[in-house]
Amino acid sequence: MLLLKEVSRIEARSTKELSIDELSMLRVELGSSKAVAEAERDRRPKRGGVAYPFVSLLLLAMWKEIRNQTYKGVLKGLDGHDLVCLGLKRAPSVGTLCHFVTRVLPKYCESIGDEISEAVLKAIGDRVFTIDSTPLEAGRYNYDAKFSPHYEIRMDKSHILMVSGFPLRQIHTDGLAGDCPRARLLVDMMKGIGYDRREDDVLLTDGAYDSFILYADVWLATGTVMVCSHGVNARFHADVDDARMLREFNSLRGVKGYDPEMKRDMDSVLRFLCRNGRKEIVGVYLRNISMLNSEEYDGADTRRQVCESAHRAFKRWMQFDIRGLRKVTRKVRIKCRFLFLQLLSTLFKGCVLTES
Repeated sequence: MLLLKEVSRIEARSTKELSIDELSMLRVELGSSKAVAEAERDRRPKRGGVAYPFVSLLLLAMWKEIRNQTYKGVLKGLDGHDLVCLGLKRAPSVGTLCHFVTRVLPKYCESIGDEISEAVLKAIGDRVFTIDSTPLEAGRYNYDAKFSPHYEIRMDKSHILMVSGFPLRQIHTDGLAGDCPRARLLVDMMKGIGYDRREDDVLLTDGAYDSFILYADVWLATGTVMVCSHGVNARFHADVDDARMLREFNSLRGVKGYDPEMKRDMDSVLRFLCRNGRKEIVGVYLRNISMLNSEEYDGADTRRQVCESAHRAFKRWMQFDIRGLRKVTRKVRIKCRFLFLQLLSTLFKGCVLTES
């Protein structure tokens, strides 16, 4: 997929400033997508007939969410110029647009989003990865939504993996779901979006992700030692060092795959320990390394704040919550909205800093 060039993107802080002319710039980006081309082939009528262009309906659905209108309201507001910008000869019916949003688009959201994410990962220079969850607020009468004592609201959760403020992947759960298990899933998803490790890659999290197993999982998946904002009373395990790892390694002599020559390469030792039931002690070792390398991480390091700023921007761009949504359509709608957020991040200037 070809991303929009930085010079052609829009100077905007809110979608309230966005016009259909500016939104239609995404037609070029989406037109270069293999996932979109596949969707067009899948939707081609078998016995003649005419199907509305996939990209045009996607942008129209995106316009509906940006303007927070009903299907009928957004179609009623279109004029001839708007239809030309969207690549439509005539406006679709309410039923056609509703069917597209609820039945068609969700099947392709992840494949299109992953293609965008892969292009972004290649384009960004200094990559700072962050994992965090954000509440998807429910209304007080959404009785099927869980009540979170922490936020004191009814809500679902969106667990988001980001790179330098760009949303790569998300997992939608109920409001009481734990963060660490979903973080492990998000890290595993990095393999599916073309992640190639660079020496200067950084993965930042807050204190909710301070788990020995997660340190090991992140390192196994990415080769990167996670940096966590530890509490002031966080304990450094001085007895878990290189020598301790080698003793653990020696205790497994006789196990299939054991090779004394592995001692020369600590990475091989750690991977062998993880494969043979020592993942937790490896996590303690990696956490020690993280604490040694991030002694200044006491609030002065502001790199993770881009994550919180991006979450606030998402909720400013469109209604990123579950108010009034039925449980059966909730995940489908959030999946579509997340794709729209990815597209807006490539449309607005400064959200994706591409290499020249």
